Amino acid sequence: MLNIKQRLISRFARPDAVAGPTIGLSATSSVTLVNGKLQPQNGCELNVVDHCNLTCLDCNHASPGVKKKVADPATVLRDFSLLAKFYSPRFVKVLGGEPLLHPDLPAVLQAIRSSGICGYILLVTNGLLLPRMPEAVWTLINELEISVYPDSRLPENVLAAAKQQAIKYGVRLRVYYFDQFRATFATAGYEDQALARRVYKSCKLAHVWGCHSVHEGYFYKCPQSIYIPQLHHLPMERLAQDGIKLTDSPAFVEELYRYLTSSEPLQSCSHCLGTDGKVRPHQLVRPKQWSAEHQVSADGLLDRHRLGQSEAGHPIADDYKQLLEQFSVL
Repeated sequence: MLNIKQRLISRFARPDAVAGPTIGLSATSSVTLVNGKLQPQNGCELNVVDHCNLTCLDCNHASPGVKKKVADPATVLRDFSLLAKFYSPRFVKVLGGEPLLHPDLPAVLQAIRSSGICGYILLVTNGLLLPRMPEAVWTLINELEISVYPDSRLPENVLAAAKQQAIKYGVRLRVYYFDQFRATFATAGYEDQALARRVYKSCKLAHVWGCHSVHEGYFYKCPQSIYIPQLHHLPMERLAQDGIKLTDSPAFVEELYRYLTSSEPLQSCSHCLGTDGKVRPHQLVRPKQWSAEHQVSADGLLDRHRLGQSEAGHPIADDYKQLLEQFSVL
């Protein structure tokens, strides 16, 4: 009997659907100044909700461990309009949590478009709520990425319907399969703080893959620095320490450049495995089990071989992300 991955490949994948150039994955990291604006190598992210309809053990946005929260469209418009004066990403990636849980996702997407931050919006979803997604969403995005997991039981007819909608609205579609993840969080932190510095220096989330994040008036190098303080139930003042406050000041572009190119780890790095955590099979767990599983030392969850490869300059990719299908009608 075929498993879910085999069924999806046999039905949806094309022979030429190989992992070629993909938004968010670049071989080098750079932030350059062009016409007075900082241009990252890739893009930035907006987490429109913090919660999810799945509880994945190694969710790298910590959705099972944080409180439910949704982005306010007015705040999104304010933040991205301000950032657009100083920062010009290739794309904005909209995700969560599960973004289709947002009660007014079209308003958030319209806020991004109205801000003038960029012209390309990528929406990432586990696909389970696609049948109820407002039609207006299709008119506001350029690309849809669907993440499929062994235990998510995403119906094949939902994928087929999404493909038809993508064709109808001229939206690029990518379908990825994940049967394993790398561990990201260890709330007990590192016993050896020198490891935290090494992990930060090699972290592709912070330096390469386009995971800059905007959150309630602040700009962050990565989403993990938003959620780690929440896992420790720390106040907003502590959350703000790892980000930079968005300000309408001529000096902001220089402040942002120094922040993005700093060699100093964030405080959250003391509890994060970056892109060098050990590989574990995908699992769905209960929220209480999720918290218990992450109350461990980071030293024990670190993949030291991968860390060494990264430090030696070997190319490092999202090795658990398997492309099943991609197509564009544009």
